[in-house]
Formats: sequence, C-alpha cells, structure tokens
Amino acid sequence: MHLPFPQQLIKQFKAHKSKQLTQANALFRAGERVTSLYILESGEIHLVRPLSHGNSLTIHRVLPGMIIAEASLFAAHYHCDAIAKSDSQLISCDRQQVLKLLHSQPEFAESMCVYLAGHIHELRTKVELSHILAADERLLTWLRLHADHHTQTVTLDQPLKNIASELGVAHETLYRSLKRLEQQQLIRRDLTQITLTR
Repeated sequence: MHLPFPQQLIKQFKAHKSKQLTQANALFRAGERVTSLYILESGEIHLVRPLSHGNSLTIHRVLPGMIIAEASLFAAHYHCDAIAKSDSQLISCDRQQVLKLLHSQPEFAESMCVYLAGHIHELRTKVELSHILAADERLLTWLRLHADHHTQTVTLDQPLKNIASELGVAHETLYRSLKRLEQQQLIRRDLTQITLTR
C-alpha cells in the first residue's frame, strides 16, 4: 500500500528543513514568490483572502499532516495569505526538488493526483454551500456534511468564528442561525457538540 502523498513528502524531506511559526504570524502573503512547499506537522494554518466588508474568507483550514497551498507548487506566486491560528511546526520542501520527483517517479506523481482528487471533492462541497443563499439552510447543510454518520453529531474542534468564515457569513449571522435552528428543534447543542435531531 502506497503512503499518502503528504507522508511521502515527509519521508523525502524530513531531514531537510523544519520551520516554526508563532500564532497570528504569516507563513506567506499573496503575491510572494513560491520557493517551497510546506507540510504542517503541528498547529493549525488558515489560507485566507480579505473581503470588501472587512472580514476575511477562510479558503482552507490546514491541519497536521496536510500540505499548505499545494496548488502553489505550479505557480510562480502565492494567491492567498497563510496565517497561523496557533503555534505551528512545518516541514519545508524545496519546490524544484518536488517538481523533479514528480517528473522522475510515476508512483510519487500518482500519489499527488489521488491527494488532489480528494481536494476537488472538498471544493465541490464548498461550491454547493455557496449556492445556498439562506444562512440557516447553508449551516444545516454544512452540519449534515460534517456530522458523524451514526450519531449525527458534529464535534466542534474549532471556534464558531472559524466556521462562519468557512461558510462565508459574519459570525453574528452564524450565531443567529444556530439559535433559530435550536428553536425549530432541528439541532441540539452544547459547548463542544452540535447534534442533528431530524
């Protein structure tokens, strides 16, 4: 069984360069030149774009074991900001060396294709959500997509503000939607979980 693409990168580059990033600092900014591909070992990184009304839109939430802005491998410059949401540790992989491996090792290239296919599925889900105009329905759909299949429960492993950003709504809007869904008895929630009731 082949290792997932991020693990293959770690195996190839673990002995190379490690990088520390403290909370709220940027790993890179939009417009900066791409020289490395990063894998998150610990912490949390958000890829964000600013919106016209002053909020920011979270494009992607990067968790340990994931690659940060993998599409940048094929770009000259970054198209978003990467901000540490907590103290983070990363492995830095030289962009040119990764490209050489993709050209010389078919299994390595196939592994990246499988990894990117998973992200295409995630992006389709985001597109689906963006077409739902009503905030309550958008939130309800998000909960159904993320709920445990057996318990119908979503464990909140991130602040509600982060979920609001992921959904493209103001956090005040999210709080109001949660309250309405509770009043309609569509969900039940506590500090750490939200359960779909029907």
